[in-house]
Amino acid sequence: MRDAMVSAKNLAKRIAERQEFLEEVIRFVVSTLERSGRVIDREVHDWYTETTRKLNNLKGFSLYHYGSYSMFGGEDIKVWYHPRRGKATEADLVLEVQWWDIKKLEVKSFSESKSWQKSLKNLMKNQEKLRLVLEGRREKEKQQEVGRQKLKEKQERLQRSEAAATEDAKRLKLV
Repeated sequence: MRDAMVSAKNLAKRIAERQEFLEEVIRFVVSTLERSGRVIDREVHDWYTETTRKLNNLKGFSLYHYGSYSMFGGEDIKVWYHPRRGKATEADLVLEVQWWDIKKLEVKSFSESKSWQKSLKNLMKNQEKLRLVLEGRREKEKQQEVGRQKLKEKQERLQRSEAAATEDAKRLKLV
């Protein structure tokens, strides 16, 4: 009887620890993706909105969040851990959680490996460093976009110039 009580207490402790960890992870994933994730899909309907966001290769993690914002609720996060590769595969999935009420979340997949849990805890602990990494990534993407826009404008000017030269050549009977 005493062993059963100890076992029940131990199980209750493990449940509380897992629940707390998952809630922290959910808050981290959702807030990180809201700030820095790419919106992959967004559908606005009369009674609800569905949004899917993803962020790839964040310090060895890729993050995913699907949210259906309605009275029916329903959210889903996925976390992939791939510290040695830039791109995640389905085999790298370490966590998948679905919930409507976070206190009654349902774990679809949970890797018991401590390496991803420790790395994710460190990442969550270092929010300021993470913010700087993400800002640097956004600034680099902005610079790349500016470069692409300048190249496009240059190409368009060159095409207009060539077209004008062709018209002038035709007008002067050079071609």
